[in-house]
Amino acid sequence: MQKLAFFDIDGTLIPEGQTQIPKNTLNALHELMENGILVFVCTGRCYHQAKHVIDAIGTNNYICSNGQEVCVNGEILYQNTFTPMDVREAVDIFERYGVNWGFETRESLCIPNVKTADATKKLLEAYNFDNIKSDIDPLSCNIYQFWINGSGAKIDELLEVVVNKSFTYYKWREDLFEILPGVESKAKGISIVEEYISGPKTTYGFGDGVNDLEMMKHVDHSVAMGNALLVLKDECEYTTTNSEDNGIVNGLRLVGLLAWY
Repeated sequence: MQKLAFFDIDGTLIPEGQTQIPKNTLNALHELMENGILVFVCTGRCYHQAKHVIDAIGTNNYICSNGQEVCVNGEILYQNTFTPMDVREAVDIFERYGVNWGFETRESLCIPNVKTADATKKLLEAYNFDNIKSDIDPLSCNIYQFWINGSGAKIDELLEVVVNKSFTYYKWREDLFEILPGVESKAKGISIVEEYISGPKTTYGFGDGVNDLEMMKHVDHSVAMGNALLVLKDECEYTTTNSEDNGIVNGLRLVGLLAWY
């Protein structure tokens, strides 16, 4: 029986306000891999923002951009980006509503040279985003996701328009939203992995946020971090301690992937 474990990054592998995986968590992940368990980073981050986490673990398995990029054993199985027509429509919506916005490619985050650029850049830097560029034409690259910043009735109306255009959005923070092409989710990415890997499998999910909800409904065994949203805890089989309080290690023990010692 092949075991596959899927881990969110922010608030799960990396505690809030930190930038690196705690050593005890990293040791636990390495122990899983030594025991033949396939460890996947499963994140809403684009690849360029997840790479240092993937490299630190030493895994060749990941699902990035909420299911838009799927890689197993170093082989990219799936990638999905906005079409040029969808890019034009999305930018038109953001400009019409006057919100702060940016976009991500596989390699970088870009804040276009518009009047809201400085405010958006400052906000994203506060969330530890780096490699921010301003000189990339959105129509000249493959865009995995857009970011918009704001709150209130204007944002609510904009998000309704986004859904009507058949895009997907996730609320990443109180005033920060990801806009994705089509119907994408971590669960969809996991399904692609499951189809690729032959034979019987058992799947495990670890997360804390709203974009982990579909993953938790999909996997065989689900673990919410102690700092997770209540809606996620209600969906999960187990709730562990907070991410900064040995949460991953204790969660792995709860599902029997690590021994209690």
